[in-house]
Amino acid sequence: MKGEEHLWGVLNDKLDTLSATNHLAQAIRVGESALEIAKRSFGAGDARLAFSYENLVYCTNRTGIARERRLYLVNAHRLLAQDATRR
Repeated sequence: MKGEEHLWGVLNDKLDTLSATNHLAQAIRVGESALEIAKRSFGAGDARLAFSYENLVYCTNRTGIARERRLYLVNAHRLLAQDATRR
């Protein structure tokens, strides 16, 4: 679990770098990998999973991929709402 969590962080750093340099297609692929790790490693109510969805929303928003952006955004909001009800 700890190795997966570290890899998730590394991938998010890479996503930030790619996004900042307008390498959006690569950033989306890295973000999708980070999302898959988050799904495996963190619980459904974990904010890091929602963060992974939000990162993809940001990247896809910049590319204009509306369908994927909407799916990621809906999932992020659902997870954050679940987390809020648990507190």
